[in-house]
Amino acid sequence: MLLPHAVALLAVVSSVGLLLQWRTPVGDAILVFGRIDVLVCTLFLSLPLALELLRRGRSASLGICAAAMFSGWGIVVALMVWAASALPRGEFSEWSLVAIRGAIGLCVASGSVGFANLVAHSAGGRRDREQPLSPDGDIERVLSAWPRRAIFAGLWILVPAVYAHAVAADLQKALTESLQNQRIALAARQADQLSQLAPAQTIDGTPLVTLLPQLQQRRTQLIDQLATATEPTSLGEIAQQITTLVQLERHDEALRRIEPLTRGANFHPVALDYQGLCFQRMERPEESMAAYRRSLEFWMSQPDGPAKRSGLISGYKGVGFAARRLQMRLLEEQAYQQLVEIAPTGEHHFLLAQCYREHQKTRLAAEQFRAAMQQDPSMQSQIEAILATLSMDHFSCLSVPR
Repeated sequence: MLLPHAVALLAVVSSVGLLLQWRTPVGDAILVFGRIDVLVCTLFLSLPLALELLRRGRSASLGICAAAMFSGWGIVVALMVWAASALPRGEFSEWSLVAIRGAIGLCVASGSVGFANLVAHSAGGRRDREQPLSPDGDIERVLSAWPRRAIFAGLWILVPAVYAHAVAADLQKALTESLQNQRIALAARQADQLSQLAPAQTIDGTPLVTLLPQLQQRRTQLIDQLATATEPTSLGEIAQQITTLVQLERHDEALRRIEPLTRGANFHPVALDYQGLCFQRMERPEESMAAYRRSLEFWMSQPDGPAKRSGLISGYKGVGFAARRLQMRLLEEQAYQQLVEIAPTGEHHFLLAQCYREHQKTRLAAEQFRAAMQQDPSMQSQIEAILATLSMDHFSCLSVPR
């Protein structure tokens, strides 16, 4: 009895691998599904419904099994070929894409179950046929199956739809942050994935269908610049190449360029900030912390001036971010407190407020949020929304005032 289920599961896993080959023209996103987790979620939540619809296994006729297999996989191929030509140019609503993904998932699962049943036929023959039931028994059997099928149908549509919507919301936030940080390659990949989940989305007022080709073009330009660049001879040329490498997420190459500038006769303090940034984006917080601390040590020994102030601001930001990753709460607070003392801008008050909020220091967080709003009135609506919920600590499903 386990053989059909095992073969069906194996067939679905193989289908995941095949569908991974259906990529957007630049290869940053899986066609229709955007990311692999959306693809896996959709396919595996379609499997229970397909198993229910074809639950009789080996007792089903060979014709039904073969029809399920060929029609399921055939429809999937047709849908993907159509999507490959239509989706990049067309505008689809989020719910239209949910329906397409659901159809693909159910067809893949049905084809896999049909294939599994064919294997079961060849491996063990047919199960004994059940005795004919009375008309009343037939009605009772049909009615008893509907609640189960309704649950599986809900899983098939609702859970993947909610999951894909959550992924799209996260991608939108991440894309906005990547654009703010000039992470061109990462932003292009995120925009391509988001275009497969919510193509009508806008980012900072720019439609995604307009933003995506712009990012892809900019990434291509940066790659061409590196490919045609000669060996840099001046500090400015080296800095330009490092900046380009960082924007393209090629951090290992950037670090090789940065390393000679962090010591000896070629030392330049800005190199330490770039080194810390690369380690930060590579999820290596200990090394990022060390680089930013070296930068702070250098600038603290320099005479006051705009350069020192700028260097200290960058260093404290980097230390604060690394401390958060390392769960060093006291150091994180101290870094952001120093940051506010040096440059009391709205952005820096906001960073300190977020730090206090995460550490459950709601009174201090509220003070810093209000200070941020005073320094930067454009943050008012965002901060007022935060302040409206700041007095509540969330424990499980309960909200307890502080």
